[in-house]
Formats: sequence, C-alpha cells, structure tokens
Amino acid sequence: LEKFIARTDLRAVLRNEAPRQANPVALTDANLVAGIRLYSTHCAACHGTAAGNAAPTDIAKGEYPAPPQLGSDGVEDDPQGWTFWKIKHGIRWTGMPGWKHELDDNQIWKLSLFLKHMDKLPPGPQTAWQAVGHAGPAAGAPTTANSAAPGSGGH
Repeated sequence: LEKFIARTDLRAVLRNEAPRQANPVALTDANLVAGIRLYSTHCAACHGTAAGNAAPTDIAKGEYPAPPQLGSDGVEDDPQGWTFWKIKHGIRWTGMPGWKHELDDNQIWKLSLFLKHMDKLPPGPQTAWQAVGHAGPAAGAPTTANSAAPGSGGH
C-alpha cells in the first residue's frame, strides 16, 4: 500500500510539475563528463557507480526504501524533465534529497543529460564513468563543504 501511494503521488507530481522542455544543455563530451563529475560527488554514495564497479555502499544499504543502483538500474527511459525534477526537489518518502540549494539548474540539467545517456556514452565520457568509484570522485570533480550533507531532501 505504501509503495502504491508513493508511486501514484510521484507520478502525479511529475506529470504536473516536471519540466516538459528539452534539456537546454547540449549533448557534448564535455557536458557528459561534467555530469559524471557531479554524479560522482553528489550521487554515487547512494546510487552506486558504473555497473560492476562496486557493491552498494553502506549508506545505500541503510536506506529504506533502497535507492536504485543507477549503474545497473538506470533511468535512461525517464524523460529528462522528470529526472531534473527528482534531482532538484527530491522524492518524498525516500532518502532522495532535493539538491536545489546545492546545485544550480545548469548543473542539474548536466546530471540529467548524463543519466539519460549513461548506457551509451562516447569513449571519453565512458572512461570517466568507469573511473567513478575506483579512486573517489572523478578527477577534477567539484567539492564543497556541504557535499557530505546535501540539504533536507524530500519534497
């Protein structure tokens, strides 16, 4: 019953509030790598790394419901506007925080771009993606004092 209510609520919110526009960030290697770096810094602790690179972290194991491991579960089929909204506002009744106070819209669109194309990356971005989880955040990934405590979450 909880899952039904949560999914029904999320779908209704996404239909009504998620951007319907195309992603304004161009599909380039540089933007994909920027999205990978943001993912490494802000998402990998809960959502994992490239398929086969690592088991779920202790943080992910402790969350209920368990966060999807995006390296294997992916979100490529979701409209990018839905992914943008989830990242910006978080997901109620889950551990997914909202990042609107930590990331600007351009950064969130870059994350959405990467997540949309994570299963079919060109060689340069694919190399950067495979490196996530092997040596901590991707080389050159931005870090902030607040990256370990990403806001209050669910919206």
